[in-house]
Amino acid sequence: LDGATVKPVGQPYRDLLADLLAAPSLAALPLADAAQRPAEAKDGFNIEGLAAAPDGSLLIGVRNPVPAGRALLVPLLNPADLVEGRGPAKFGTPLRLDLGGRGVRDIERVGQGYLIVAGPTGDDGSFALYRWSGQAQQAPVQLPLDLGSLRPEALFAWPDGQLTLLSDDGGVNIGKQACKDADPSHRGFRSLDFKP
Repeated sequence: LDGATVKPVGQPYRDLLADLLAAPSLAALPLADAAQRPAEAKDGFNIEGLAAAPDGSLLIGVRNPVPAGRALLVPLLNPADLVEGRGPAKFGTPLRLDLGGRGVRDIERVGQGYLIVAGPTGDDGSFALYRWSGQAQQAPVQLPLDLGSLRPEALFAWPDGQLTLLSDDGGVNIGKQACKDADPSHRGFRSLDFKP
């Protein structure tokens, strides 16, 4: 990518949380209470996934909370308005997905559907990868991918169809201390490349 540059467009939108808490379509969810807790605390509030939908909206993937054991995806209907400074955010009907009691760690649009990295709301628990059609009435399907000791945190789709999972190893011990606390020369992460 010689000569490649990145140029910011638009401006940051800083009222997303306030808009989420004020949205009538989300009023039945425990987001106001969750927003008062740390992100990884039991029933805290943590957004980790974001994916484009075919209609120009975005799907916001919520890692925490997972009300009644169902992961949350919240459609953001007007992302282009927000980056141009025209709020408030408008949301569609939230989607509740069965990811085995896990929250959304990442979501990526791949082909006509999505791949969802699912994991615990805190540090302890299991991880899995799901394929989902994007249709609310269709359940996600867990892929038979052995993640071993990986702690997937991010998913990238490449033009050739290959996918890369990145593992959050900050809490993995290197010697007697967590990776994130180790000498910078010893810190690292793991990745897994695969084709579904």
